Amino acid sequence: MEQADQAVYLIFFAWDLVGLAIIYVWVVETKQLSLEDMDSVFNAPNPKKRSFELFAEAKERAKFEKEQDRQRREEGV
Repeated sequence: MEQADQAVYLIFFAWDLVGLAIIYVWVVETKQLSLEDMDSVFNAPNPKKRSFELFAEAKERAKFEKEQDRQRREEGV
């Protein structure tokens, strides 16, 4: 009976790994993207790649804006 219990846990663990792999391969990241960007992602031939490109662009834009704000504060003081 104890071996059957362990087998059930292993089956569920394997199923979770399969689900994780499916999500990693096919689910597109849309965090911090505008609706227009999401439209661009889902109309792209490779949505996953386009999603990563837009996320990198948004990250760079935020970094640039943060640097500009810091410079404005230093000039204003």
